[in-house]
Amino acid sequence: MRYVYVLSIRDDNTFLVMTIISATVLRKNDPDAEIMVVVDENTDLEQFPEELALLNRIMLSIHVIVTGYIDSVLSSRFIKLSLPNVVNDSFWYLDSDTLPLVSLNVPDIECDIGLVRDLNMAEHSYGLGSSRVLDCELMNWPIPKYPYYNSGVIFVNVNRSVIDLFGQAKTLWLAAVENEIRCGDQLPLNIAIQRASDIRVQLLDDSYNAQIRVAPKLASTAKIIHIFSGSLAKHNDTVLHALIGGWRDERVLKYDIIDRLMKTRNPWLRGTKQSRLFPIRKLLSLFRAPF
Repeated sequence: MRYVYVLSIRDDNTFLVMTIISATVLRKNDPDAEIMVVVDENTDLEQFPEELALLNRIMLSIHVIVTGYIDSVLSSRFIKLSLPNVVNDSFWYLDSDTLPLVSLNVPDIECDIGLVRDLNMAEHSYGLGSSRVLDCELMNWPIPKYPYYNSGVIFVNVNRSVIDLFGQAKTLWLAAVENEIRCGDQLPLNIAIQRASDIRVQLLDDSYNAQIRVAPKLASTAKIIHIFSGSLAKHNDTVLHALIGGWRDERVLKYDIIDRLMKTRNPWLRGTKQSRLFPIRKLLSLFRAPF
């Protein structure tokens, strides 16, 4: 199976380190995985030789896309919405702040595009955030209905309809950029999906994108754990924190922590409240009905 990461960095290499961690976990779970990292023309991995050596150790390919953006955030969004034009077969897109705990060679997913609901939010709880509602109003876009998808993990089966879908999403995103509205890729992609009439979209089980910061109970059954990078500075309670800290402070990728994660599936650091709740939730998950 093919897996794709997007990386656009300048001086801060935090996302590079997270990509290394995620891809290392992935490689251990799927030794035959075809892993691709797509970067922009301004991302110079040579300035991070130690990290680049770890990337090469994972045995992945690096591809460059010219975006025309100096801003790394804009550049990464451009790349992400261009991926079906770069990858010519089915693939999983993974954010750098994900931890894939299983091999994702899943023949039961038969669709053009598969995603999980944003914030793992049930329909009765759904409401688009006020900043995104404002973006829609400013751009005269319809407010997306439920299900509103999280774009941190996407299964993509590349075909003409999917290429057109991502092209429409990129057109929406580019229009927002021209109006100096930084709405990210998720909102335009959701609007494009809801406008499309010929796309087979599959709402995947929450386990494929367990957004444990807002839904910690999902950690016990997760196939892919998604630890929001935006919350890293506010919390210090996951294995991702320990792995990033180990590299930043000691220049060591702590494989023992990765091995423990793969064995226990517990993403929380020992001694934290969520770590203590993990085994209880895992037991309860055996009796929990699917959503």
